[in-house]
Amino acid sequence: LDHAGFAALCDGCRQIRTMDLVGVMTFSDTHLACMHKLGSSLRIVRLGGCLCLTPSALALFIERAGMNLHELDLAGCQVDDEVIKAIMLHCKNLQKLSLGYCEEASHWALALLFRRLKKVTHLKLTRVGLVTKAIVLLIATHMTHLQDLDITGCKEVHDDEMIYLAQCCSGLTRLNVRYCKNLSAELLDTHLLEMLPACHLERDRPRFDKD
Repeated sequence: LDHAGFAALCDGCRQIRTMDLVGVMTFSDTHLACMHKLGSSLRIVRLGGCLCLTPSALALFIERAGMNLHELDLAGCQVDDEVIKAIMLHCKNLQKLSLGYCEEASHWALALLFRRLKKVTHLKLTRVGLVTKAIVLLIATHMTHLQDLDITGCKEVHDDEMIYLAQCCSGLTRLNVRYCKNLSAELLDTHLLEMLPACHLERDRPRFDKD
């Protein structure tokens, strides 16, 4: 991706509302800096898999251009506490957030973030190792308006906190719990379906033991 061409695009198209750069691994801090001037128009920014972006560059972009964002995808990016803090302070209108594969942020920072995401209805935490019982309970307590939650591969999640989540977030229409190995068949086959009848549940295929 040519830097000069991208800079010209950002200069000439100041009304861009969506920037989808998922998987562009050559997208750099210098490219991202060109998007600062689009803060007044940007509503959707997808940077999933942009591995070259540093945490400091991400935090600065969010500070400069995050005020009007409705959707932010940072799955697979280098998300640390600095980035989490920037999201908390500057993304007040966020409705959809993806932090999949986030391993550099602290448990403390994520806990603070989930207390403040008052407008987020879609949350993707695919294979985030820090999603523990305490984090799920925080999400359930403070994000009761959730419609879509993806915790694929979060191995520290158990039945009790998922029941509490279902009780608090009764408006869920989609819940992805694939590869959450500590969730029982009884929970998946019965309890969640009864508590969230309108929710599309994505789970591992049931296993049947052979006699």
